[in-house]
Amino acid sequence: MHRSRFFNDHGKAFLDWLFKGIHHLKDENSQEVVRLFEVEDGWELYRGRYCPPSSDPKNILVSPETELAAPPKEKARAGRMNPVGVPVFYGAFDRDTCIAELRPSVGGMVLTGAFQLLRDARVLDFGVLENIFDSQPMSCFDPAYRASMERRQFLRTLHSNQFASHA
Repeated sequence: MHRSRFFNDHGKAFLDWLFKGIHHLKDENSQEVVRLFEVEDGWELYRGRYCPPSSDPKNILVSPETELAAPPKEKARAGRMNPVGVPVFYGAFDRDTCIAELRPSVGGMVLTGAFQLLRDARVLDFGVLENIFDSQPMSCFDPAYRASMERRQFLRTLHSNQFASHA
């Protein structure tokens, strides 16, 4: 229950279709959709926690390395890429995005922290992917039009989908 889940051949076929060729995509500035972030490059990821007005932020401030890390498996809620019970670290490359993802209420407080990679990571950059899609015109006369449009729309929805609460 608390690890990556097995999925069937139908699920695998869908993911293969969805991400087919994605490792080779680059935008007009030669930015790759799938990017390798190496530890030695010193990349930082930002993670935040919304603090409702009734909460005490001191708990987070005392131990930010654990309070802002991926949640324990018992508290892991469903997110964009994980089911309930599977902890995932959702991070952003800048604080503004991190805060925007949390969608704090007016007057609400958000605490953020910067994390450095402990090992190399491959990251799917949805911003680059969307720029590529926007710059590639499609023809409704193309026999693959419907499948291509469905793929684009699904990836856009995945990118823009916001959940009411993050773990």
